[in-house]
Amino acid sequence: MYHNPSPKIGDCEPERFSVQARNNNKEDRELKGVSNGLELYNILIFSLKMVYLLKGMEVLLLNHDFTPLNICSLKRAIGLLFVGKADVIHYDGTYIRTPSGAIQAPSVIRLKYKVSRPLPELKLTRKNILARDNYTCQYCGQKGGELTVDHVIPKKMGGKTDWDNLVCCCKRCNAKKKDKTPKQAGMQLLRQPKKPSFIPFISLTKYRQCMEREDWRPYLPPILD
Repeated sequence: MYHNPSPKIGDCEPERFSVQARNNNKEDRELKGVSNGLELYNILIFSLKMVYLLKGMEVLLLNHDFTPLNICSLKRAIGLLFVGKADVIHYDGTYIRTPSGAIQAPSVIRLKYKVSRPLPELKLTRKNILARDNYTCQYCGQKGGELTVDHVIPKKMGGKTDWDNLVCCCKRCNAKKKDKTPKQAGMQLLRQPKKPSFIPFISLTKYRQCMEREDWRPYLPPILD
């Protein structure tokens, strides 16, 4: 008569442990997958924040001869430094946090080669007149506020519309002067108007904004002699 002996506990141990091991490995893989997913998500969020930060920060780009060439994003500046096309000339003390630590952000960089570009034509516009005079009334010295452009010698007296006859003027002085010469109106110019002696590659309005930054000012030639 066939007798089916009951299996011993020891005989079942390897199979039970094998099943448990497979289950544990599966759980480990699932947990690892979740962990990797969170890590990738955090890296993605950090990268997006960095892109936003790098795009928002500006760096002054100098030509090889130290002539101001352009204003670029911090992202572009780091790219030029990374490939060895530029050197850092000045830091402003700003640091950027990265996964591997903090790096000092450049404020002014200089190309290792010279870029030859024709000088842009500086057009006679209201914006350029205001920028040339640094948004300062050339009669009373008021800076900012409501500004306009005034003909020093009125047009009806033969005054020309050119760099030598147009100045930045506040509304009050413009109303006082009317269609008179400064002498007739009992007013005096702070400075005789003339065409800018230095024409930047960037717009004159942007150039004026750049001159407000103390860390950039030493590298920016004056617009007027």
